[in-house]
Amino acid sequence: MTTNPHGRMVRALLTCATALTTLALSGCDSAPEAHPLGTEVEVRFYSLLEGVEQGPGTVTVTDVREGERGDMEAAGFELDAGQADAKPYFVDVRFTNTGTDPVDLRDPSAVDQHDDLVPSLTVLDLGGSAVFEQCPLLPDTLAPGASVDGCAIVLAPDGVELERISYLPDTGDDFVYWDSGL
Repeated sequence: MTTNPHGRMVRALLTCATALTTLALSGCDSAPEAHPLGTEVEVRFYSLLEGVEQGPGTVTVTDVREGERGDMEAAGFELDAGQADAKPYFVDVRFTNTGTDPVDLRDPSAVDQHDDLVPSLTVLDLGGSAVFEQCPLLPDTLAPGASVDGCAIVLAPDGVELERISYLPDTGDDFVYWDSGL
């Protein structure tokens, strides 16, 4: 009996291709693990501008509170026409810097029922308002050994349901998720 070395190579390549396809497709329907609210997750902090690692710490999403549609305008926010019907959610978060250098903080965001990212609102604090009493802003940086509790505002467009809260330590990292509790 004669063997064809090219046939063996084709079968080997098909076997590898099938195995890789199976591995790739096996993760398509699985959503990343979401931690319960209040779970402290260890992360590495990175500078916002250079993306350089700054040190270790923890992030804990402690609560997600649903606001009312008029809360933002009542607090003095000027919203775009597309944001007027959006519902605010207040995401309470605690950061702890366990390293020896100051670290930059990033606000958490959210993920909706369609697995789409819903970013947090960028807020410039030009003076006190009622919404900041409900949702104290986070500082830009956190000193070594320090912890801070703060809040991020997520505006969910009409019809959007927040399923999870997400935090991205850096663009090269994977998101960390918490159940929204809603």
